[in-house]
Amino acid sequence: MTLYVDTVIRARQIHTFAHDLEDVQALGILGGKIVATGAGDDNLEALVGPRTRIVDAPESTIMPSFYDTHNHLLLTAVDKFCFVDLSSCKSIDDVVAAIAAKAQTTPSGQWIVSSRHWQDSNLRESRLPFAEELDRATSQHPVCLKRDGHVMVVNTRGLEMAGLRDLMEDPVGGTLGRHSDGMPNGQLFEFAAYRPVNDLLPEPTIEEKVEALGQMCRAVNARGMTAVRDPGLTPRGELDVYQVLRERGGLTVRTRALLFVRVNRFPTLADAISGIDAWGVRSDFGDDLLRVDGIKTSLDGGIEGAALGAPYIGRPDYSGHLLIEPDALTEFVTAAVDKGYRVGCHAVGDRAVDTAVTAFENVLASNPTLPPGWLSVEHAFFADEAMRKRVVDAGIGVTVQFPIASALGTHMVEHWGADRANAAMPIREWVDEGAIVSGGTDSNVSRYDPLLAIWETITRKTQHGEILGAAHAVDRRTAFELYSIAGPRAFGESDTRGTLVPGHWADMVAFDTDPLECDVDAIPELDPVFTLLGGRAVHDRTGVARDAGDTQ
Repeated sequence: MTLYVDTVIRARQIHTFAHDLEDVQALGILGGKIVATGAGDDNLEALVGPRTRIVDAPESTIMPSFYDTHNHLLLTAVDKFCFVDLSSCKSIDDVVAAIAAKAQTTPSGQWIVSSRHWQDSNLRESRLPFAEELDRATSQHPVCLKRDGHVMVVNTRGLEMAGLRDLMEDPVGGTLGRHSDGMPNGQLFEFAAYRPVNDLLPEPTIEEKVEALGQMCRAVNARGMTAVRDPGLTPRGELDVYQVLRERGGLTVRTRALLFVRVNRFPTLADAISGIDAWGVRSDFGDDLLRVDGIKTSLDGGIEGAALGAPYIGRPDYSGHLLIEPDALTEFVTAAVDKGYRVGCHAVGDRAVDTAVTAFENVLASNPTLPPGWLSVEHAFFADEAMRKRVVDAGIGVTVQFPIASALGTHMVEHWGADRANAAMPIREWVDEGAIVSGGTDSNVSRYDPLLAIWETITRKTQHGEILGAAHAVDRRTAFELYSIAGPRAFGESDTRGTLVPGHWADMVAFDTDPLECDVDAIPELDPVFTLLGGRAVHDRTGVARDAGDTQ
């Protein structure tokens, strides 16, 4: 009896990205998975039955679709569709005007909140606004500007409502910006500083979040992305947004959720550990579309709060914030592992990276059978040769996101100095030395576009056109692999997805031109022809894949 497939894809060239399989020209899909490949004249005609759908794309190049292993997709969605967009602002006056416009349609007394995705380095003044400047936008509303996940700026009314206007001492783990007279200027750095504001901010409704996430899924599908690892969701209020969207058929991005535990928020370490038990899930709970990946915790801050081994430029008494003591981190990770969770630890500065790796080494010594990559360092901006060897030898995973440096490179140089900024993110060395490494964007700190991220990882160019750490750049093929097949390999799914080979999910993206051969500076402008998730078209610019589907 002849086995017919659901779909046959035919293209000029299909990069499988498998080291043991050359490029092919045809793929057969059954039940959402690849079951056959055809090279040269073998167009899999023998597998075509009366109900087989054929996608003929003779001018297209196909490759594995993109997997962003550190993308706050839900936050990005809510930011993009629910809050004031400041990304096009070129001056503080532009920021004030955007807030003033929103004030016209916001009831008096209600908060006006910006999206996180904007950078003060793009403003003519190259600095954050002060509270008094935001006061020009409105006297009737508290105002909060978010910037990435580590900085807020509030107006005078916001300072007053949060009880911060006259606060003369910085909280442990956070910093308040101040005028020359020592009074708060509205700038708040790290969660400990802005928590009083954060606790007052209104939340979009779950329906608003579900709608935003659905729109965001379609936006990333249009750029060739079909999978993310969302690092920092709460089980209630955020993970359920994904579940609702999935139930409604709108989740078109495979999502691996890292549940967020800010250990330093809890009164005691025991409280942080006991809170995990209430979730009732553990790593790998879910299915191929939506799954719990593990736990994430944060060890230090962002560019202004990273725990460095030496002081910041111009601040001899300041070297950032280490948010968890080393012994406490070891105890927390041990407890999480015992409960069945993978653990990812946000660590930017070299002092934080060393603390994370030391804790992981301690845990692995007691749990030698943990799979490689079960414990991962998220970001790892700084890792010299000795540190990289420790990570590789221990089988610790690393997720890297040069788009952060592209977005915040100016701040890195300002706060850390040019030498440290250029030493950050040694991606080429991680790859060459055999680390379990994968690529991401850290959207919404940076832009979510995977093609832009790939180009930035190749060129090491920042949004201002500077080159940061050219010696750490990777070649084009490596960059595409970091944003496609490296994620499944790093996090234990390389047996079901990633490369385009029989037995794997048919997750792929097609282009009019070959991304591996086009001019490198054309990569960010490439416009996918279609994107398939499990053989089903989730983006189809020309209609060529309109008949592609699956029988899942």
